[in-house]
Amino acid sequence: MVREALKSLNIKKSDIIKGGVKEAIELVSNKKSPPYLIIDVSKSELPVSDLNRLADLCDPTVNLIAVGLRNDVGLYRDLMRLGISDYLVKPLFSDILNHSLK
Repeated sequence: MVREALKSLNIKKSDIIKGGVKEAIELVSNKKSPPYLIIDVSKSELPVSDLNRLADLCDPTVNLIAVGLRNDVGLYRDLMRLGISDYLVKPLFSDILNHSLK
């Protein structure tokens, strides 16, 4: 799904790494922050805390998009206060992901 969305937006250079917040933290700890990070928080028990740690490591210009299982307005608001660009509920659809990446 992510590859399809990137292709439709003509984004040619991208890395897709399976995992969640832990893997994203390792990525940004060892490299320059990418322009977009799409993070699956489905397995996170404390997604707000986990994403807060990640956001602290990222360049402020990074667009962080969180993906999870819960359709929860409270969670959405907490993530927006952290500066997360968007929160999408699974299953993902390419048009919704495209809209978040624009």
